[in-house]
Amino acid sequence: MKRLQYGFTLIEMLVCIAIIAILIGLLLPAVQRVREAANSLACQNHLKQIGLGVFQFEVDHGCYPTSGDGFPTYYGPGRPAPPNRAGEFEGGDQRGTWLFQILPYIEHENEYFQSDSTSEWDAAARVMATEIKIYFCPSRPRQRTVKYTPEFKPHNVGSSQTLKGLLIPPHDFIHALTDYSGNMGTDIGLYDGVFGGSFVNPNDIHKSYIKLYSASQIYDGLANTMLASEIRLNPKEDYYPKISSPMTVSYAANTQDSTARLFPFPDYKGKGNPIITPMPDRSSQPVYFRQYGSAHPNRLNVVFLDGSVRRISYSISNDIWFALFGSSDGLIAHFED
Repeated sequence: MKRLQYGFTLIEMLVCIAIIAILIGLLLPAVQRVREAANSLACQNHLKQIGLGVFQFEVDHGCYPTSGDGFPTYYGPGRPAPPNRAGEFEGGDQRGTWLFQILPYIEHENEYFQSDSTSEWDAAARVMATEIKIYFCPSRPRQRTVKYTPEFKPHNVGSSQTLKGLLIPPHDFIHALTDYSGNMGTDIGLYDGVFGGSFVNPNDIHKSYIKLYSASQIYDGLANTMLASEIRLNPKEDYYPKISSPMTVSYAANTQDSTARLFPFPDYKGKGNPIITPMPDRSSQPVYFRQYGSAHPNRLNVVFLDGSVRRISYSISNDIWFALFGSSDGLIAHFED
């Protein structure tokens, strides 16, 4: 008796492969959408923690943190220079950015104090090199640190190796980056957002323009004033930078990465500069200096001074986007989520 043998014909196998390919093609976009939805939710949570950290900082100090203008200042191991308090002139000893100043309020006390460091230089170098997870959007598979080789030498620096609190590490050092940037206002020199200007000498003739804001001075309301949002990056260049200036990379040092203005160009009162609304990273439009945007496909995340987080469309109008920046200009944004 002849035994029957069962199997697939070539045509049946090809049909099965085609069906599997179709199913995978249908499934992958759904998986990507679910992954992006999870990443966007995590990004919102990061901004929420940042917002609550700034909120508690203001409760404790009576004002919002300064934007900073240099390396984080330490008096020694475990001794970061204290932030300013309400009524004090901005530009005290602490010159680290606002993202550095709120570290104790987002459960990063150890990174803030650097108690096991060996000197003020070592403390500053360590904290600048420390990646802070919530300062990155999970939708960006990007490089998170950059090693920088100083090309300048400080002058008039004595044996203490400090210059009015500005710490300059004597060797190559690493900067941890950030995906979020705070609201410095509508244009350069105005400081009409949340954060005051950079450090200035108390004898500076422009000191009257530098001020610290408290919650009671945000006349437009905490829920109507943007605290921070995601910054737009060029995937080809900014996702994996090889080397950069200390003035443009660190979440902890200087202001260039930690704050941005409505008008991204250094032209007073925006003369000749268009309002640049947020755009996705992969937009065909050029990436403007310190422009808001994100890796999310349709909307970016924005945290407000009350700690609330909104997802705002890239198609937001100029007028509504403008109204989010000024903290006391009487312009209240009305938009649908």
